[in-house]
Amino acid sequence: MSKALVLESRVRKGSVSKQLQDIPNHDLYKLLAETLIKDVPTIKNQHLIKIQASDMIKNVIQTLTKHDMLSAPVFDSHKKEFIGMVDLRDFVDFIMTLHMKGESIIGTADKMSDLSGTNPFIPIADDTPIIEALREFNIKRVHRMPVTPPGDAGNVTALLTESSIVEWIAKNIEVLGPYGNMTVKQLNLGGIDGFHQVICVKAYESLLGALSIIEKYNIHGLPVLDEHGKLIGNLSVSDLKYLADLSNLNITVKDFFETYATNRPHLITCTAITKFSEVLLKMAEHKVHRVHVIDTEGRPVDIISMSNVLDIILLFATGTRRR
Repeated sequence: MSKALVLESRVRKGSVSKQLQDIPNHDLYKLLAETLIKDVPTIKNQHLIKIQASDMIKNVIQTLTKHDMLSAPVFDSHKKEFIGMVDLRDFVDFIMTLHMKGESIIGTADKMSDLSGTNPFIPIADDTPIIEALREFNIKRVHRMPVTPPGDAGNVTALLTESSIVEWIAKNIEVLGPYGNMTVKQLNLGGIDGFHQVICVKAYESLLGALSIIEKYNIHGLPVLDEHGKLIGNLSVSDLKYLADLSNLNITVKDFFETYATNRPHLITCTAITKFSEVLLKMAEHKVHRVHVIDTEGRPVDIISMSNVLDIILLFATGTRRR
């Protein structure tokens, strides 16, 4: 099995300035506090896709791929209720569990639901202000939440994702004001104070080995390096849609990129001096969940996730950084 390559950034990062934390952006706070979940365009116009508990795993992957989704709520027709969430991160754990047992990839959605433990079923009412939704994302450490009518947590009508909020804020980017000009380095984005570790995989490692690293470290993606340690790609759990038949998990990551995942999103990068607003706009425009921070030689030194970005938005609006 592959061994993860763990890189440490050489520069100790400083914390965000006390001045910033003491002076919230009142315009941003007002926008987030006065906008309800149901008012966000992607929620208002969303057609909910739900998975049946009895659906075969292969069909689940096909459904998520068809609708370009990472996750969906699971409904049990016999119990007449939603029993959880299923996403492609759960699929990684499902694959690895069956691989260890030497079994075929056969099973139903209810067996895969929240198998990874990374995205439990935590509903949120559609009349909740976005500022409160951000706090929920932050505290509960989830990436998406089922949206329900007030007082009816069992009736899911939509799915609120981190990406839907990022896209909405990108369309209102001017509300960030001068804070949007702060750089990745100034905001200590992508990690915590101190030396930050970046978990990577070499391009010649097997796809199965890369998936084992994703499972072991409980992450959603991996930077892919060439033989010189330079960043050449990003392997994400969303890429599993390109191998729905799971015919060959022993090919290299490089071969997987060149043979199967030819239509995958481009690698999106930035540097320590990139402005925060640019990072946010990159995520929204390219519909990616992470932006890789590279040094002057093209080597990865950090990763900025959507959770990191929304954490900074919460900091800008309230002066509080929870993660």
